[in-house]
Amino acid sequence: MHTLKKPFTLLLILSHLNAFVLGGVSNVYAANQVVDTTKSPTTFIDTTANGVDLINIANPNSVGVSVNHYNKFNVGNQGAILNNSKVMGTSQLGGAVYGNPNLNQNADIILNEVGSTNRSVLNGALEVFGKNAAVVIANPNGFDCNGCSFINTSKLTMVSGQSRMSNGAITGFKINNDLTSDFIIHELGLYANNTNDVDIISRAIKLRGELQAKQDLALKQGNDYYDYTTGEVKSNTNAAPIEFGIDISHLSNISAGSIKLIVTEKGAGVNTADGDIITDLSNLEITADGDLVLKANLSSQTDINLTSHHGNITQSGDIKAVQNIDINANQTYQNEGKDTIAQANLAITANTVNNQGGQLAAGGNLNIAVDTLNNTRNDTQDTTKTQEKTQGGLIYAKNQLQITAANHLLNDKSSIVAEGDIVINDTNHGTNNDLNLVIDNKSGVIKADNNITIHAKTLNNTAYRYDAKQKR
Repeated sequence: MHTLKKPFTLLLILSHLNAFVLGGVSNVYAANQVVDTTKSPTTFIDTTANGVDLINIANPNSVGVSVNHYNKFNVGNQGAILNNSKVMGTSQLGGAVYGNPNLNQNADIILNEVGSTNRSVLNGALEVFGKNAAVVIANPNGFDCNGCSFINTSKLTMVSGQSRMSNGAITGFKINNDLTSDFIIHELGLYANNTNDVDIISRAIKLRGELQAKQDLALKQGNDYYDYTTGEVKSNTNAAPIEFGIDISHLSNISAGSIKLIVTEKGAGVNTADGDIITDLSNLEITADGDLVLKANLSSQTDINLTSHHGNITQSGDIKAVQNIDINANQTYQNEGKDTIAQANLAITANTVNNQGGQLAAGGNLNIAVDTLNNTRNDTQDTTKTQEKTQGGLIYAKNQLQITAANHLLNDKSSIVAEGDIVINDTNHGTNNDLNLVIDNKSGVIKADNNITIHAKTLNNTAYRYDAKQKR
């Protein structure tokens, strides 16, 4: 046993000398990372033989969290390595890497927290060398990601905020509500194709480039607190209002197994530009207190859930789900001539639904609950040929189609069709209150292969087609 100690000691000495021989840096300063040695006295930065930053993380605490504080935490184009190995080995980015002399055990979670006023600029790959671990980057000043990616990372959490801990465990993060502390994904994108869970939390999240994750991807907006255990984001009402908490204002594609875009701040919404948002394993959810402006095409292998708690949902891209689509707008749901197709069931709840030349279709049942439903043509002008293009709206169900409306249903040169039954009810039907629903079927089609049942105050038909096996 004694014969092994001298070579091992020599190896550690050579490991530290390696930083200077190969042009490395001290444990205080690196071009991309600066350790706050007052809070993290053991964390130090080295350089691999091929010039990649090597971050020797602190030994994890009793619950497996390695806590590392920095004055600056950036990742350059060449990448950086979080050394979570007790033994020498070969990393993907840096080649041969020695074992981290700080470690008595491998970390399960690696917390990297910035305590200065420097934003984190991530332009390359960040690799966990050794045992894979969850990586947390907390910076209250915000992030710029432009070509960042992650290797051997079981879970990735990036927060524009400061950590909160209890008994060594991360409990949550205080989110910086300053709008300059935003999270921006630039043109070269963010790629976490081998990371199961990716959570990005900030008061303002902006996408200018592509975003990919392997399984669960969540962009969460808020101005107060993020609970690391439950994943819940809280906002207060004291901050100055913003229009969009998540703003995808440039052509950007987002893909993952499941996707959540969640905005919790009062009045704030989600804006998506042209592009594609795709889930290939599970659900796609977009939820906000304010408006959803959806120009991107949305696609899911399972369900799509869209919710505006106090605003409008405006759709100018196609929405397609292999299973169900659920749309909830506190005010207006506006479909501007696009397809909303659920291979199973489609449910829409809103104050007003404007289906302007669009297709609302379900391979199963379709249910619409509104005050007012306008199923109308989409009249557009072809500027190249100076011709008008006209397309009627279509509301279609393979099985039952049910519309419940309080005030008005307009079917103007458009179609309401079901291969099963069609049921159109006044909201007050079945109560002691008077019926108020007025139905205007203007040169429109209402057609069911089975029965049509209507309970309304008034049914106005002008040059209509009204077909069913039985009409009631």
